[in-house]
Amino acid sequence: MQSFFWKTIGSGKKNIIFLHGWGFNAQIWSNTIPYYFKKFKLHLIDLPGYGENKNFSCYLLSDIIEVISNRAPKKSILIGWSLGGLIASKIAIQYPKKFHGLIIISSSPCFCEKKNWPGVKIKILKNFALQLKNNFKNTMNRFFSIQLLGAKKQINNIRKLKENFFNQPDPSFEALMSGLKILQNTDIRCSLKHLKIPVLKIYGNLDILIPRKVIPAIKKLYCTNNADIIIPDASHAPFISHPQLCSKVINKFLKKNFF
Repeated sequence: MQSFFWKTIGSGKKNIIFLHGWGFNAQIWSNTIPYYFKKFKLHLIDLPGYGENKNFSCYLLSDIIEVISNRAPKKSILIGWSLGGLIASKIAIQYPKKFHGLIIISSSPCFCEKKNWPGVKIKILKNFALQLKNNFKNTMNRFFSIQLLGAKKQINNIRKLKENFFNQPDPSFEALMSGLKILQNTDIRCSLKHLKIPVLKIYGNLDILIPRKVIPAIKKLYCTNNADIIIPDASHAPFISHPQLCSKVINKFLKKNFF
């Protein structure tokens, strides 16, 4: 049986589980950790096919959810970025008694454009998958640029993303393709009304993957206590371009709801 790598640091009593986005791994949170590890116990997870779990073959969304939820401490708070935010939301919906809070960064319950729903065109994701097959490195470099398009200190932040990616083992091709399928096919909009836990959503005003005009539509889907923060000069990775501001917002949310 394959073993699933699960890194835990910090000395706090409250548990926070971090889920990274497509193409990256848990190292993407390295600049974020100092803001939390003294107050919380942090669980830094490489999704199946990424980082330390590169050889853990488990790519269906339902299986990924099962792997994480089975190992998660009770009363945990989930933080997910992009694809990780979609997975975190699905976990919180499926296991409402186990998780006490949800923080979503640059994510959507439905990434693809639908009727009366702004999002990424399916054609773009399909083309991305095709390009990934033909030229992995160039495709990933292009993806890094999209992450921080227009953001403050864009060049420096893109360099950080590249360092994170290329200093780690390449994710498995199967995990990358599976992730694109999850982004393309998953729509949990109708399920968000079942969430009864506090939710914080952080967005970048310049994000082209999660367009500004979809934010009000996302907010209407929640019945629970939920808050939106839009960072004016941030793009798809605000915790990279604005680590202090993101951490301040998150800590304020945590203090208000869990202390």
